[in-house]
Amino acid sequence: MLRVADFSIKDKSAFIRRLQSTLKGHRPSITNVGTLSYQRLATVDPSRACRQQHQLATVEEDHREAMKVFLVSLNTAMTSSFPRNSFSAPCNTAAPVEEQGVLSSDEAANSNGLFADETEFPQSISVQETHTIPQTMQREDQAMKKTNDLNVALGRAIRKHRTQKCLELFQKAIKDKHLVDPKLVVSLFYLVSKRNPVASYEILQYYNLHPETADIRIDMYRRLCIAVSNLDPRGLPQRKMVQFIETLLAELDAMDEEIKEVLYPILTASLVAQRSVCIGPFAASLYKYMVANDFEIAPGWLKKLLSSSKYNRQEDLPFHDILSRLVAMGEMPHPLSALPVIHNMFPYTDTAQMCVMLGALLDIHKKIQVGEDDKVAALYKKFSLDRSTLETISTGAAHSGDPQLILLVWDVLDVYGYKPTAQIYENTVVAFACRRDGLYEAFAALATMKDDGFDVSSALIRSFSRAIRHKRSHVDDAFRLLTAKDSGEIRCLENFNVVLSSYAERGDVNETGRVFKAMRDFDCQPNQDSYAYSMEALGKDLHRRKSSTDRSWVQKNTEIAGSLLATMDEEGVSPSADFVRNYVELLCLASELETATSLIENCLSTDEMKSIVNNKSLYRVALANAETGNIEIAKKLASATSEEIPILHRKIRSKEQRFNHLESIRRMREKEAQNGSSGEDSYR
Repeated sequence: MLRVADFSIKDKSAFIRRLQSTLKGHRPSITNVGTLSYQRLATVDPSRACRQQHQLATVEEDHREAMKVFLVSLNTAMTSSFPRNSFSAPCNTAAPVEEQGVLSSDEAANSNGLFADETEFPQSISVQETHTIPQTMQREDQAMKKTNDLNVALGRAIRKHRTQKCLELFQKAIKDKHLVDPKLVVSLFYLVSKRNPVASYEILQYYNLHPETADIRIDMYRRLCIAVSNLDPRGLPQRKMVQFIETLLAELDAMDEEIKEVLYPILTASLVAQRSVCIGPFAASLYKYMVANDFEIAPGWLKKLLSSSKYNRQEDLPFHDILSRLVAMGEMPHPLSALPVIHNMFPYTDTAQMCVMLGALLDIHKKIQVGEDDKVAALYKKFSLDRSTLETISTGAAHSGDPQLILLVWDVLDVYGYKPTAQIYENTVVAFACRRDGLYEAFAALATMKDDGFDVSSALIRSFSRAIRHKRSHVDDAFRLLTAKDSGEIRCLENFNVVLSSYAERGDVNETGRVFKAMRDFDCQPNQDSYAYSMEALGKDLHRRKSSTDRSWVQKNTEIAGSLLATMDEEGVSPSADFVRNYVELLCLASELETATSLIENCLSTDEMKSIVNNKSLYRVALANAETGNIEIAKKLASATSEEIPILHRKIRSKEQRFNHLESIRRMREKEAQNGSSGEDSYR
């Protein structure tokens, strides 16, 4: 250990020699100090001395303490031995001379290479610059001590599992630019990841700057993917959660495929396990990526995803595909995991997904019938798909016009032993009617519905007819199908009414008559709906020809309407509300408003006939009277509706104001005409 007394300096050359030895990193003995020419003082670089002191700070403790003492002694010696101006005067950098009596010939020969690694040197050195050397060492020691203390405190907090304290110390270390021990960073990451995935991701980013081994880094990412399941929207803004997941996915996307095969399944399971809706859909993109890139998918992992279907929507994961893959692997998922998948797919308008789902459910029941697993079979008998859900699925099939899905619904009905309901029949008819090649199945379903004792409503007939009316060729195909020789199973009154309604909505009077005749040929007695559709065809035809000057069609259609009324009276068929509505429309178009008004008033006068006058009939006749100036009659009919129709009352008031205005103009003109004629008589 060097002492201050060892550094007594007697001349300039001895001081310079010691300073050179210090800057070179040596610790020379005081007895070996030689002499150095005064001219070599100019080669000393204070900035280099400071850099050397930074390097010396990393050596052993005894050497560092010795250097401190040495520098303090140098500072004292310089102050006491040399005048201040001797360091500020310019120095001669020429070759050393012998006559100065300071350097020997050998020393002079080696003096040129003493500081050969420096490019430029200052021409002078001051005492103030040498004072910064011990101060710099002191600051470095203080910073190192703070770093050590911070690491010690962080390690203590980690051992005590004080998560919040650990995060505070870690943030302080980053703020003050202290170097945290990588081992402590790893321990801190695993501690924080249990509760705060976002903070643990920040710790992982810090560790990536100073990684130890790649294996530890991948393991940390694995742990982070697991920790995503701990995200809680109650303590973290949605925007920050989405940003965290997007950043993490971008980082994982840049990794190798082998690493993705390890991390993607873990992250997908964590995303569906957490409670935030905003980041749940990220799981779907990961799952689709795994499927598209043929990742090895384990059945246990699929079961884990399927078990979360009760708490997640279909947008989070394609649960129908998960169930289908499980069944294809030979697995028998628990019914409490499989059935919620169907419930989450409400309103069942995605028919492709529903077909996959019901197909997988039927495959499970096929395995149950074979007897592969009696325990699972008992569970599926206990927990089955209810019939109301099947009705809703059939509604989705009718809305989308998908006959494949409706057939799967019927298969599930057979598996569970359910009897079809009227709603399932109706949806089956509509689903097949939407396809031109499904007309026979639609007619068959309608006929079977009638045979099973269900009433075929007018709304169902109208829905069927609207599905085929858009093209005349479709309606003609339906009529030919019913009149074919081998179509006895589907030939019934309701199916003929479907074709009759289609022609009526198109206003085809002649085709309506052909259907009426065919109904009688096949012993299908027309009912109220049949006559209502025929009357509708007459009114639609007149409406289509109202711009024509040929009035023969008006007379022809009114005569046909009269014959229909006579036939109904002969066959004892009472008119329905729809028939009255269509007949009133025909009369208004034929300019027989008085007949239409008297018909409505007569029906309203009796309780028996009052029920066949609906609001549509009252609206049509009241508005027609208002247009012709019969305001009082229009108001009377408008007040007879079962509920107030504001638009009808507004139109009547508008017509009344218009007629009053026209009446006032007419009277004013008459008055002016009378005044003009009286003036002319007086002039004469």
